[in-house]
Amino acid sequence: MYRVTVPASALAGDGEVRLRPRYTGDAARAHIGGRLVADHFWYRPEWEIGLRRFADAAARHGVEIRVLPLDPASRVHVDASAREGLDAARNRAAVETAELAGVPRASLRGAGDERA
Repeated sequence: MYRVTVPASALAGDGEVRLRPRYTGDAARAHIGGRLVADHFWYRPEWEIGLRRFADAAARHGVEIRVLPLDPASRVHVDASAREGLDAARNRAAVETAELAGVPRASLRGAGDERA
């Protein structure tokens, strides 16, 4: 299990804050305060977890990432371009990195929209 501390200051403002964990393994699950909030399988796209809706709990408890290894007996067939990742998932279950990224909020208006 890997714990990510989320500073309250990172969640200040009204924009989204995304946690971007990178891991080696078959699948991963994110928990906040003991509650499953997201899961992901190893092969693309990159995993992003929006934290805004969990802001209070994320600042209080952090985010726990649990990585599951691929069962060595499983028969999974993937394209040759993905083989390296599959082989690594059989041998490791670990979080490599995790970063927080702010996404500013933007307001869009259509042509002719007179609202201020």
